[in-house]
This record gives sequence, structure tokens and C-alpha cells, in this order.
Amino acid sequence: MLEHTLYNPASQSKSSLIDAFVVRTKIFSEIFEIISKEDLVGDQRHYLLQGQRGMGKTTLLLRLKYEIENTESLRSWLLPIFFNEESYDLTSLSGLWEKMLKYLDEYWDTNGLYYGHTELFLDSDDYEEKCFNYLLEILTTRKKKLILFFDNFTQLFLDNLTEKEKKRFEQILGSCDMIRIVAASAIVVTNQKNYAEPLFKHFRIIPLVGLTREETLELLSSLSEKGNVKIDLVKNKAKLETLAVLTGGVIRTLMLVYEVVLADQDGSALTDLQLVLDRVTPLYKHRIEDLPVQQRRIIDVVAKQWDAMSTKDIAVHLRDDGRSISTKLISAQLQQLEKNNVIDKKETSTKNNLYQLKERFFNIWYLMRHGDRKDRRKVIWLTRFLELWYEDEKGFEVFLKRHIKLLKSGKYHAKSAILLTEALIGSKHLDILSLNKLYVATSAILTEEQRKELPDLTGKQLFGAMELYRNKDYSGAIDLLNAIEHPDQSRDILLAWNYAALGDRDRAFGVIESIETENETQTFLLSTFYQLVNDDERAQKCIDDLDHTRDDRVLEAKANFYISLDKVEKAKALYMERLNEKDSNSIGMLVDFLMQQQDYEEAEKYILLGMKVDDGFTRPLLDLYLMKDNSDESKIKALTILKENDEKFSSDPEFLVYKGLSKIFAPKDYDEHLLGDFDEMQVLEDARKMFVKGNKHGYEYYLLYYFLLMLYTEIRPSKKKATRLIEEIDDSEHNPYFILKNAFILAWNGNYSSSVEVFIKNQRNVDFEGENDQRLVSDVIMLLVLRGRYEEVATIFDSVNNLKDILKPLYFAFLDLSGQKDANEYLKMGKELEQPVKDVMAKIGKMAKTYKLN
Repeated sequence: MLEHTLYNPASQSKSSLIDAFVVRTKIFSEIFEIISKEDLVGDQRHYLLQGQRGMGKTTLLLRLKYEIENTESLRSWLLPIFFNEESYDLTSLSGLWEKMLKYLDEYWDTNGLYYGHTELFLDSDDYEEKCFNYLLEILTTRKKKLILFFDNFTQLFLDNLTEKEKKRFEQILGSCDMIRIVAASAIVVTNQKNYAEPLFKHFRIIPLVGLTREETLELLSSLSEKGNVKIDLVKNKAKLETLAVLTGGVIRTLMLVYEVVLADQDGSALTDLQLVLDRVTPLYKHRIEDLPVQQRRIIDVVAKQWDAMSTKDIAVHLRDDGRSISTKLISAQLQQLEKNNVIDKKETSTKNNLYQLKERFFNIWYLMRHGDRKDRRKVIWLTRFLELWYEDEKGFEVFLKRHIKLLKSGKYHAKSAILLTEALIGSKHLDILSLNKLYVATSAILTEEQRKELPDLTGKQLFGAMELYRNKDYSGAIDLLNAIEHPDQSRDILLAWNYAALGDRDRAFGVIESIETENETQTFLLSTFYQLVNDDERAQKCIDDLDHTRDDRVLEAKANFYISLDKVEKAKALYMERLNEKDSNSIGMLVDFLMQQQDYEEAEKYILLGMKVDDGFTRPLLDLYLMKDNSDESKIKALTILKENDEKFSSDPEFLVYKGLSKIFAPKDYDEHLLGDFDEMQVLEDARKMFVKGNKHGYEYYLLYYFLLMLYTEIRPSKKKATRLIEEIDDSEHNPYFILKNAFILAWNGNYSSSVEVFIKNQRNVDFEGENDQRLVSDVIMLLVLRGRYEEVATIFDSVNNLKDILKPLYFAFLDLSGQKDANEYLKMGKELEQPVKDVMAKIGKMAKTYKLN
């Protein structure tokens, strides 16, 4: 019922409408106070409420009418009449008087006396004037005055009048003290050529704008109090404020949102989004259809852009029968759209103003209903935003089930299904199995051509099937593998794996019999299948046939397979076969195997053997004693080695790294004399110096520099030490961590141009979509913003494709802090970004205390 009454408030009972009227109260009181007075003269005795559809114009008119009816002192002399927006019979001025006379007949139950009297005036040249004078005569006799509440005043009445009738009507409005009009219009009439200006000088025009956040909460609070199901307004305050921004405070849309929240309190953001989009379709569809063709085309361009755009940019996307459209023509149409509350103009410092859809939810609806694949990034961003909105609820699983059910019903827009699938592929809430179910359900409703627009999931499906297999979800893995559109041998083998795991040997062998392995990887997969069906003989034959003497990687893979067959000794035999007591590599492979088997006693034995060949085995021995074996005895052994070899390895940075760690892992009751009196940070610094001098780039080298850089830039910030470190690091132009730390430290030191140069020169090695790299990139930019290096920041944003979108809150924070709030780019920011931008600015403020220039 709620949705029905939203589109037709007059269908509500009088008491229900009054009870639900909790906003627009100030305007209501103001108008009611004036119309309560008997004196109806004055230049602006009439009212015109202006606002787009859904702003509450009809409800306000009805509320005023009902208040007059309920006020005894007014009922005695003032008669309210309501003409709704569907009064299609008002095509002339005389028709208005006729309709009023019919109403008076009904009101006083005259059996048609008043309207019947107009037959005396038929065929006379002054028919309209006689009808009007007769109406006034009745009112005078009855000692009544009329107040006419006229919905859709301009389109359903004024547009039908001739110029002569408009002039006559204007005279009546200015001179008659028996009739007052309170009208409503979705069309902005001020300064419009479509309407005679003298007519509107008698109206006080009141614009109805979107509700504020406070008014939104007040409205929804009232609905919740009167409803059977209560909404936790405290818990949902942030969500409702978010929707207030997205809906532009349009009452009808907000009420629809309330219905969605009421019906699905555990629903996900996307469920709510889809439900709301379905419910606002009549409102928005009507809004589009009300527009002339040329304005519809402009709306299409602006909506798909999402961010505000200039007239020139709009013109690029429009053609008229193969010819370009002038910006002057577009500007004229934009002015009309702005005055009709569809477009929002953002003034700039130049003549090139920017335009975007005024109601953001209208924009979202348009993208979801009419957007093509190019628009999916914007929808994805919105999806992420709404996911955060619901992060405290377990609604995503509920959403997915309902979404798939809706897809299966066949009543789903194909374009929306594709956009939502693309948006959800990157969602953190969906595992591969759920994603596959969504993918299959979406594919089922699409044509063959439309399926081509869906992203390729083969890689994710194979990886996901492996994960499901490991988690023993064999049916899920089978569903996932069968959904792969272009299967290969690897897919078939994995499929056989899962059939075998379910005990369906017939299907498993039916798949396997057609397979001829094409590479060593597939051979290993095939051998695993035979292992699953307990055919160890065939499994081992597959592996035995592989030549492991040419490639140590094959040897290690064979050994791992034997381990999976519980033939650890056979695996060990491979390493023993490979073992050469004078070959450190073969010893190292055996040691790694023994460590994997947690055979630390044997591992220790061969590490000690390796130490006879290569002093480098001291490191794995220390690793064994310090990291693998948690016994105090082993840690004492490590300390002993460190003590005994302190002089011998005093120039070995890898040794010193472990020496520095030894204090961290030392047993509680250790011999201080054995440990030694040293500063672990100094030891690590010594290791660093030796790495620099010896030009060593092994595991410990990078581990040390990662640790020290993190320490000196984030944990214990030291500009001097961080600068020294970054200048020493080798290969800093390929590792994204070192690249971005370098750019940060350069900016920290005030070398801004060098910072930007390093960033731009090496950006190809940075994963701007990756969370870790995004954090490091943000740190660089925020530090530059903090220092007021706005030109350098602009250069960075311009140098990386889509970086402004990837780091959108940071980009708008930069524009704000750099004094560009009036700039064209800043004006493109939607209100949904305000809080994320504030968060970024707060973080920049905190950095000021830590990263000082001097």
C-alpha cells in the first residue's frame, strides 16, 4: 500500500495523511497562516509550489485542504477544493468555472442546479465571463470564498489556455477577492517564455528542495513509530544519511527506500539498491518521458558521465543526423533542464559551467537501466560504497540468494544483470563458489551475444576448484568446473579428481580415458587422480616415467608426490640419489626436505655436513635453532654458534641479521655472558653497512631493508636514517616498495621534483590497483599535499591513468586543501564522497606532527 499511496497521496485517508505529515511543516504553517485571513487582496495572494516529482507538493496541498476542513472558524466562510494532477478535463478557462460549479452542486447537494444554470449562457460570445460572474454570485449569496488547491497547475491547465484566456485569467487573479489559488508545478515557471509573466506576478513562488539530513531522519523516525516493524534509527543513522545524499532528499524516493529497509532489514546494499531501483522506475521513467527528445539525449550523456561535465564535453557526444550540435543549443536546453530541477549547474571561475544530474539516485537508476559496459567502473565504485554502508550486517549472502532467484524468474534486465555481475566479481564478500552460482544464473538469462560481455572466469574457476577440493567441497568444485566454457586437459583432470573424491569412479574414469597429458604439470595432476582412486600403481607409474635427472624442479615435484603417497622414504631416496657431499646445492635440497618433514635431527646432521663445504650453511643452522625448534636447548645452541663464530662471521651481514634477532628469541633464563652485551639495532645497522660494502642481494639483504625502512618511516620515524637507507638500496627501481618509499623520503626531505620524477619514471612497476601499493602511493601524495606542493601532486595524478578515480577521495581532498574548491574538477564531486574526503584530510593533518621538513 505504501508504494501506491506514494504515487497517489490523495488515495490516503485524511487521518493517515495528517499523521504522516512531519516535514514541510514550516512552509505549511506559513501558507496556512496567510490563507486563514479573509482578506484575499494583494499582489501575491496566490501561491505556487515548485519542485520536481516526488518532492511532496501534492501532500502539502492536501494537508492544507484538510486543515481548513478541520478548522471550524475557517469552514464557516472558506471552501477548499482540490484538483489533482489527473484533472485532464481542464482545457479552458470556462471549463475551470464549470468544474467549480459542479463541485458546488455536489457540496451543497443541489441536484445539478448550478451547473445546469449555465445552459442559459450557451452559444453566447461571453460564455466564460457569464459563468464566472454566476460563480461569484453564488459565493456571495452563500457568504463563501473559495481556495483552490491545484496540482500540476502549469501542464494540465495553463498550457491549455489561449493567450486571450491567459490575459483574462491574469486580470481575475489580480482583482478577484473571492478565489485564492495554491498551485503546484513540476515545471519551473519563473522567467519562462512559455508562460505570460504578468500572470505569475500574482503568485508567491515557493521552491520545494530536497530534505536535509535532519528532516530525513525526522520523516523516517515518524514512519518507524507508526509502523508495525521498527527500524533501529540509531544503528542505521549513517545509512539513512547516506541515502538522503543519494536521493537528493526527494521525499517519494526516501519513502520507497524506507519500504525496502522495512521489508529487508538484513538485506545487502545491492539488494536494497535493486529493490529501490525497481520501485522508483515509474517516477524516473515519467521524468524522462516528460522531456523533449533533445533534452533526453543530453540527460543520457550527463547521466553516463556521472561526474559533472561542461557544455563542450556534452557536445562531443551528441550528433544530429550526422552533424555536430552547437554548444549554444545545448546550453539553452541545459538552462531549461536546470530550471526544471533535473540538472544541477555548478558555476566555475570561467564561463564553462559544469552540469550533472541533480538527484544522484536518478543517475544511479539511469546507469543501471541504460548504462553500457563502459559505465561499470562507476557502478562498481557505488557498489563498494554501499557495501561499506552494510559492513555491520551479514546481508550479502541473503542478497545473492534473492538476486539469483530473481534471475531465474526471467524478470531481470539483461544489462543490469551484466553490470551487477561485473561489479560483484571483485567483491570481498563473494567466494568463488558463490561467484560461480551468480555467473551461471546470469548466463542463463542472456543471449549468446550478451554472454560475450561477461568477463572470463576460467582462471578463477580453476583456482577456485582447487581450493574447494582442498576444502573437500567436491560437489561445489564439480559445479565450478562444469561451468567453464572452454575446458582443457587441466580442467578435465581436476573434474576427474572430484568425481573420484565423491566415489563416482565411473564418471571419473570416463573423463580420464580421453586425456593425453601435454606437459609435466598435467602428468602430476593425472597421477594425483590415480592416487585418489587408490590406484597407486598407475599413480606411481605416471611419476616414475618422468625424468628427474635433468631438472631439480621435477625431482622435487616427484618427491612431493611420493610424500603424498606416504612413501617418504622413496622421496628421501630421490634426494639421497641426488646428494653429493661436495655439492652444496644437493645438500641444501636434502636439508629443505628434512626441515619440511620436521626431521630436525637429520636436518641438523646434513646442515653440519654442508658447513664443511660452505660456511653459508650457518644461516640455515641458525634458522633451525632460532625459528624452527622452539626448545631453549636449540636457542642456546644458536647463541653458542653466534658466540663461537662472532669473530669469524663478524663481517658477514647475513650472520649479523641473525645475531640481531638472537636477543628477540633468546630464552628467558639465558647466560648473559653467552648472549653478549650488544645493541641489536646497532648489529642490524652493522649488517646494513656490510651489505652495502659487499654488494650482497640475498634473502637477508631485502629482509633487513624492508624491516629498517618500515621502522624508520612508520614505527620510529627518522628522516636521516630513512634517507641513508633508501640511498643504499640496490634494485630500488624495480621493487614497488622501494620505489614508493624512495619517493616518500625524497618528499620528506623537500626534494619534491625528484620525488615526482622517481614516481613517474618507475610507475610501470607499481600496482596501483593493489592495496599495499595504493597505501604507499597515498602516503607520497599526502606528504606532498601537506607540504603545499600542489603542482607536483597534480603532475602525479595526471601521469597515471585513472589514478584520480582509484584514489578519488584523496584527489578531492587535494583540490580542497589546495584552494580549488571552486575549480571545475572539484565541483564534480558527489556528496557521497564528503565523508571519505574528510577522513583523508584528517589523516594529512596527523602527518604534520611527524613528517616535518626540518
